[in-house]
Parts: sequence; structure tokens; C-alpha cells
Amino acid sequence: MREGSITSLCIFHILWYYFARKIADSCFKTKKFGAKGCIFGVNDIFAVKIGRKMKIPAQHSVSSVQQTIMQQTMMQQTTIQQTTIQQIPAFMRQMVRRSYESVLSVLAPRHCVICSQSLPSEHWSGFICQACFDGFSPAPPTERIMAEYRMQFPQENFRGELPLGSIFARFSVAQSVEEEGMSALRHVIYLLKYHHLPSLGIELGEVLGLWFMAQKPHQAYDVVVPVPLHAARIRERGYNQAEMLCTGIQRAMAHSSTISLATTMIRRKNYTLSQTFLNAKERANNLQNVIALGKEQAQVRGKRILLVDDVCTTGTTLHYCAQVLKEAGAVQVDALALAKA
Repeated sequence: MREGSITSLCIFHILWYYFARKIADSCFKTKKFGAKGCIFGVNDIFAVKIGRKMKIPAQHSVSSVQQTIMQQTMMQQTTIQQTTIQQIPAFMRQMVRRSYESVLSVLAPRHCVICSQSLPSEHWSGFICQACFDGFSPAPPTERIMAEYRMQFPQENFRGELPLGSIFARFSVAQSVEEEGMSALRHVIYLLKYHHLPSLGIELGEVLGLWFMAQKPHQAYDVVVPVPLHAARIRERGYNQAEMLCTGIQRAMAHSSTISLATTMIRRKNYTLSQTFLNAKERANNLQNVIALGKEQAQVRGKRILLVDDVCTTGTTLHYCAQVLKEAGAVQVDALALAKA
């Protein structure tokens, strides 16, 4: 119900039809019948009479008159559509949103996915109450995350060939408030990945994007890229959770930058084991020669790229993704994760 409501769709179409008719009728009171007559094929004599009223030269044939009327009718219809689009959306969106929220609050009240507390209609989140959100622990500073990352790849670090410039994370899944033996944030991420809640990912992406802009107001990127999932795993889950985070991040940054979203810049060639229960060495072996360039590879060269994932554990996945991007000509690759494990 939260993902998409038939009720909201019906309300939108009813309101759209009503106001479009009102504007159309007020704009074209005198020409309305003539336009309809032309569309539905009124006889030639009536078409000629309409043509005279529109001051069409008498020597034109009936077919040319009808053609002219059709052209003017199409122009009128285009004008109606443009007028409707310009005048309606501002207040219609507000009306539809309020109607949708009022109906949804009665039929399907919103509850926090962590503590099940009811969420007020004006609350910024549709999934997490303020108390649970405030209980999420912040991630370690970037310097500490980067120190752990360098330890995972000592040879590349020694040669100065680490592909990632910085790794940023918003929360920590290791220290969040406990909820039935599982950290609250880890539970949220589990719901995002396995319970088909793409809107939750977009919402968390917006939170992540706003936080990142506040932390790094002068940091500029050209494109945001999600860590890819294999096609088989996308079919299992219905979507890539990192892509949902990227969508929210792009929305949050849209007001202050022109960052674009590239969902197929890199891809996974092989279906691999889940990284959840693997140690650092196993993770590295699991991901070698798995990441490759995708359909949007031509856009890599010369770009400053922000790589996004839901959880950063050892940085191995981010490392191999960044390595492919740097080898393809990216000038800068940084990583942003919702949480640090």
C-alpha cells in the first residue's frame, strides 16, 4: 500500500480530468463545437461554413479546408495541454498529496519498521520514527575507515595505487540500538534488501545525500554510481538497493549540483556468494575479475565519480569497483556508504 496506491491514482485522474475540462471550456467556449465537428467528421458543407468563419480563401477545396481546420484544432489542443500543465500542477499536487495522505492514514496507518510506533502524517519519514532514527550511531570518521581500507591492500597502498580517494559512511551498524538481537539499522537494511521496499532506499538515500552535502559542501562530482548486483540477484530482490540509495542521493543533491545517475556504468560478470559471512581474504578472492564496465562505459573518462553502497565492511567491493573505473579513465573515485560495519 505504501509503495503505490490505486486510490491515489484514481484521485489524481479524477482531479486532472475535472480541472482540465474547466480550463478547456473557459479558454475555447466559442470554438469548442467547431473543433469537435472537425474531429468527428461533420459533412463537407458544414466544414466549408466553418472555413468561411475562419476566413479561409474560397478557392480552397473542401479537403484543404478540413485539413486547415484540423491543423488549427491540433494547435488549440496543444494550447489547452500547455495551459493545463502550466496552471494546474502547483495546487493539484498539494491537493492530491493531502487526499492521498488522509486516505492512506485511515486505510493503512504508517508505523515505524523498528518499534512499530505510529508515525504522524507530517513526519519526514514513512518508515522510521524520530526516536529510532536518533538511536542510529554515527560511523567512524573517514580517516579511520581509510586506515582500515589501506590495511586490506598494503601492496597497492605502498605503490600509491589505491583507486579510492576517500570512503565516507553515515551510520554504524555495529553499535546501533539493539532490537531483538539485531541492531536497529541492520534490521532496516535487511528490510531494504529482502522485503521489496525501494521507497525506503530512496528515503535513506536522501538522508545520506543531505548529510554528505553538509559534511562536504565543496565536494563536487559528475556522476553517482551504485555498486552493481548480478542480474540474477536483481531478479531475486526486484531491484538493486544501492541504486535506490543513489536515486535519493541525486534528489538531495539536485538543488546544488548537476550530478547525474549512471546505473549501468559498471556490472557484475559472475554470480558470486554473498559477502555477509566472508572474511577479508575470502571477500577479495570472491570479487576478483567479477566487476567489469557496463553499457555506460563511454561516460567514465574524465569523470569525478561517487560510488555508493549500502554497507561498507572491509572496502573490498568498493575497491574493485573503483579499480575498474580508474582503469577506464575516471579522474577521481570516492565512495559513500549508508553504514560502516
